[in-house]
Amino acid sequence: MHDAFTIAGGEAEMPVIGKSGDDGHYLFSESVEIWAPLVESFLENHSLPWQDLDPEYGGKTIKLPDSYPADMKDAFLKWQKLGPNKAFAVGPNGEWSYSSGRKTLKIAKDEALDRCRNPQCKIVAYDGQ
Repeated sequence: MHDAFTIAGGEAEMPVIGKSGDDGHYLFSESVEIWAPLVESFLENHSLPWQDLDPEYGGKTIKLPDSYPADMKDAFLKWQKLGPNKAFAVGPNGEWSYSSGRKTLKIAKDEALDRCRNPQCKIVAYDGQ
């Protein structure tokens, strides 16, 4: 596909990027800070227009209380920077999970609860709430 595209006159770039999570499956939904600058640079270099689709992104950051586990606090800070249709779940024994970038908020909530792996997990935050 690369050869056919470039032979026909297309310009192709394949940037080398760093690691995203354990396996890279959530690069686009959870590592915006890695790929967004590459996309913005590509669009700018080709004089293509773009605009921020989520102007609320990067709003006020909320910190969890000090009594919460460090890994949960770190994940919650990262989660807040992710795009819309996201949910964060917490369990009674320090379990936590989140989902982001899903088609609907309901899917994000269901996925966060499923990943939390404790039937007592509850959604504690979602999108801007």
